[in-house]
Amino acid sequence: MNEWEEKYDNLLYYYRQRGYKIEELQSKLNSIEEKLDSARFKIETELDPRIKSEQNNYDSWVTSGGSDDCFRNGDSGRCGLECNVFQDGDCEYLEEISDNVILEAYREYEVYEEEIDHRGLKKERLNIDLEEYNKEISDIAKRLIHLKEGKDDVKKELDKVKKMIS
Repeated sequence: MNEWEEKYDNLLYYYRQRGYKIEELQSKLNSIEEKLDSARFKIETELDPRIKSEQNNYDSWVTSGGSDDCFRNGDSGRCGLECNVFQDGDCEYLEEISDNVILEAYREYEVYEEEIDHRGLKKERLNIDLEEYNKEISDIAKRLIHLKEGKDDVKKELDKVKKMIS
């Protein structure tokens, strides 16, 4: 092998090594770009709307002279089931409320049906409805039994009165 062939082989080896390094760096760059895209998506779909909502509520609170119920309740630690705004179904911070609290609000106040379905909790909502319907049916059955017993008692009293009269 002459000197030029050796230089050629060395350069070829050097370029191949650089090519491998470029591929490795490109792979890392792609991974970083994917993470960046994911972060941008989260910012646009979760954080920006939440920040905007909080800004709107704060602005509402300031313009109302500090009398905005939602902000005042949240500020005093009554966010969730204890909050009258939440109980009325008008909460603007539902993304911060847990699934269990949303389901409990549905059970207690019959609110947030769409939010429950949006969260994929339709089965749980239907189970709550079924429990409530079964309870109502049981209550109706108890009242019917009570009415029947009352009717029998009235009949007995009428029979006693009839006997006393005759």
